[in-house]
Amino acid sequence: MIDELCMPLSVGILNWIYLVVWYLGTSASFSRLFSVLECNIYLFCYWSYYFLFDITRLMFQAFHQ
Repeated sequence: MIDELCMPLSVGILNWIYLVVWYLGTSASFSRLFSVLECNIYLFCYWSYYFLFDITRLMFQAFHQ
């Protein structure tokens, strides 16, 4: 149970590491800004979906034990 609760946190940390790598990987400042914004929106959508799915799954497991 503890591992399942820690997993979303580790995924979030990996997402931010990916964001930093993406930010450092782009060259021009103008395109860098757009890359970071695009990456932020993508990660926010992905993270929200993953978090909602995981919370729903944990609640479902708790009620059916």
